[in-house]
Amino acid sequence: MTPAMLAPAIDAWHRAGARARVAIGTIGVALVAVAAVLWIVVPLQDAVGRAREGLVRDRMLLAAARSDLSLDASLAYALVPARAGDAAAAIDRVLAQHGLVPLSAAHAGPDGRLDVVVPEAGFDALLRALDALSRDEGLRVVEATLQARVAPGSVRAELVLQRERATP
Repeated sequence: MTPAMLAPAIDAWHRAGARARVAIGTIGVALVAVAAVLWIVVPLQDAVGRAREGLVRDRMLLAAARSDLSLDASLAYALVPARAGDAAAAIDRVLAQHGLVPLSAAHAGPDGRLDVVVPEAGFDALLRALDALSRDEGLRVVEATLQARVAPGSVRAELVLQRERATP
């Protein structure tokens, strides 16, 4: 604002009496207070609303996580304890029960993992055999490489299995 624009307002202020000046000052203070409220309080109310929505969302996520945690804990106790005995013989026996012929007998590595290669297996039969090994013998697949064969539904499987630890 330029001084030329303010000149009429300054002249009106000087001509006004004491009562008018008090009224104008009061109106000015009220306008400043309203502007401050709008400038500060309204954004704070919006922030509080967003925080409440975030709290509701976080509580729902926490409830879901607790539910998953309790489910995981119950499933961990439902696992069959690992069986003792010759794991390589168990692998060979279960594969034979499902009609799968390994390239050679399963052999254990230095880390306790068992390697087995099935040169040609029906995919469904392989899955059933792996499920039986997991369920009945406590042997889980740690690594697997599957390559499709020419016959539909047939794969070459290179598997690494390991015994599960006994559940608490």
